[in-house]
Amino acid sequence: MYECLNEVHIGIDRGDDFILPGLNDDATIIEDPWDNGFTQLFGQVTDWMSLKAKSDATGGRYKTIIETNNQDSNVINGYISSSRLVFLCPKWKRWKGSGAIGLLIAAGANKYAGSKSPEESKGLAFLGQIRFEWLTSIGFQEKSYGINQWGAYYRYVDDDEIEWELSFGLHKFKYKIEAAHQATSGVLQSVAKYRLAMTDEKNPEYAAFLEEYANGKPILVEKPKEVAWVHLPHAYKAPLGKQFRPNH
Repeated sequence: MYECLNEVHIGIDRGDDFILPGLNDDATIIEDPWDNGFTQLFGQVTDWMSLKAKSDATGGRYKTIIETNNQDSNVINGYISSSRLVFLCPKWKRWKGSGAIGLLIAAGANKYAGSKSPEESKGLAFLGQIRFEWLTSIGFQEKSYGINQWGAYYRYVDDDEIEWELSFGLHKFKYKIEAAHQATSGVLQSVAKYRLAMTDEKNPEYAAFLEEYANGKPILVEKPKEVAWVHLPHAYKAPLGKQFRPNH
């Protein structure tokens, strides 16, 4: 099972770890040769974050695993590089979990977040990533839970056949539409460029699909209250695909 958020120790260099990012002593992300720098997509003005999972254990329906809102101290910062999305919460309180998978993950997180004082939790953060090899779908919602929010959605499947959905609400009073598009259509464009450079074989239809989005085709919204999805026709199950990274 690969859940895209985990508790980690700050100040550990994981080298060429394809599964989990490392953090410097100042809680900044340690880059790998495929990153070419990080740009922040969103941070303290997110209205909500939700991680959901779907599997046989959840009855084939998405169940909420972790959720936060702007009343929590669990601020998730989102970053993008040339090869991955990274999500970082330097400080956090108890996560809320539900369902068989959710209780398992929340219990692990709460071991560090809920049962320790802030002093005891120093040196720990909640951190994770979705590499571009893994993304199966990217979604954009013009009118999220409230009319003053944009919604950004990312999906992937792990090697245990669990489908994951990580989503964020971006407040319209603090984020311009260009920022919301960068967190959705901009991510899709970066993923398409990266996948074109990967060394795996691509059939003509898949290559043409990637070319279209690499050249800037946006996610098209027909119904603002619904999530507009772009489904990528090929993806590797997390945490696989390392051997096909682009040459550099």
